[in-house]
Amino acid sequence: FDDIPQLRVEAWFKLDQLSLGKERVIILKRHNAGPWTSWLLAVASNDKLKFLVRNTGLDYGVSYSTSVLETNTWYQAVGVYDGANVTAYLDGTAGSSAPLTGNVYNGNSVLRFGANQKGDRELDGLIDEVKVYDSAIIPEPGSLLLLGMGLLGMGSLVRRRRS
Repeated sequence: FDDIPQLRVEAWFKLDQLSLGKERVIILKRHNAGPWTSWLLAVASNDKLKFLVRNTGLDYGVSYSTSVLETNTWYQAVGVYDGANVTAYLDGTAGSSAPLTGNVYNGNSVLRFGANQKGDRELDGLIDEVKVYDSAIIPEPGSLLLLGMGLLGMGSLVRRRRS
């Protein structure tokens, strides 16, 4: 897709194991060369929800939830970039906000669910109801993004368990 001015990423997830000091991917949009990450929703190494967005100027904003995650609990993760700020929401509660302006950097790689391109940074748990919108708010039905080989805005598509 073309560079977009806003982004909203949503997913439900449940951890079977915490991060153990290593970032764990929920959903990742990458580029095949540096600067690598276009945007990322993840469990940070400090066991908080992390949302990172890179703009076309290659600057980035990163937001963290205020709450520390626990195992065996379903969470709703939402990352919002409204064209001015990057904010992570955990179960509806806003975390930190990071200033960022400009369009979202268009990575040329496929979406990754539950791990990065190397198959590491694996999330040990479940992911469900992943949705990605080209708007900071939930758009009208039928306005889903198409990206690379994947349809974004899909619900109940990914259910991945790592042991």
